[in-house]
Amino acid sequence: MRVEYDLRNMTRGKYAGKRINIVGAVNRRKNPLTPAQFAICLRADEPELLTLRKLYEVIPDQSAAEYGQIRVIDETGEFNLFPVEDFVLIRLPREVEEILTAA
Repeated sequence: MRVEYDLRNMTRGKYAGKRINIVGAVNRRKNPLTPAQFAICLRADEPELLTLRKLYEVIPDQSAAEYGQIRVIDETGEFNLFPVEDFVLIRLPREVEEILTAA
């Protein structure tokens, strides 16, 4: 599957203002035994999509990572790409991860 991302509206990051093609599929959780990943937002240039200092679930996307992007479930409930430098990945206790991903 080929997915095209239009990053022309992005103002920061290595690929800001460009259009990129990524081959692959996004799967929220490929393996339910894989621990969930979470990140805290450090910069929210788009307040309708992100809230500063809020915890977001990270969706693994190796192709996006190669472009310096991180895929998170934003305020709209969509799996969107943002510059990785806008977040800090954190590790949570397994019990907390289970509660957060069950919601």
